[in-house]
Amino acid sequence: MTRREGWLEASGARRRMRPSQVRLYTPADFEDCVELYRLNEPNRFPAEDLPNFEKALHAGNALRFVIEEGGSLLGCGAVQVQNTERGDFAVLSYGLVHPQWHGRGIGSTLLVARIAVIPKEIPVVALMTVPASRSFYESYGFCQRASMNVRGAELPLCYARICPDDIQYCQSLLARAGVKLPAHALNVPVIVEDGGS
Repeated sequence: MTRREGWLEASGARRRMRPSQVRLYTPADFEDCVELYRLNEPNRFPAEDLPNFEKALHAGNALRFVIEEGGSLLGCGAVQVQNTERGDFAVLSYGLVHPQWHGRGIGSTLLVARIAVIPKEIPVVALMTVPASRSFYESYGFCQRASMNVRGAELPLCYARICPDDIQYCQSLLARAGVKLPAHALNVPVIVEDGGS
């Protein structure tokens, strides 16, 4: 199969996915998620961004998953739909994996789970990466579109085009890996862009 520039390429996840329990975030997960952030902060995240992550955890304006094995929280990440005058697109945010589990399939499972719940009419998925994770997302077809200055750090803004077949393929990857999403997890929040003057 020919790789399509700027399109999601999820087939590589087939070999990387890990059978794990994926469930919805609850407020009881707050401290564990904050600890994941702190463990990943050195050389990864812009200084002073932890309060923004904590605010995002409390906001409830995104569908947030956690991944756990044996009662230990190994990763978390969110997805939402942004509604703008230029069209709708999905946004992935704060995908975090415990450093001891980097390179062991948790990030791939988390990525595929979030894509699997995106509404099928959404044509693009976007995210802001940190330099340390950019190659991970590029391996799935994400391309840098721009960069944004966040508290003194230039972070790549990346995107991938998606189609209903990509979303269905991600759902089948989860099923093959034995990863079950919560049945009520298919309602991804939509954030309407404020068109204020």
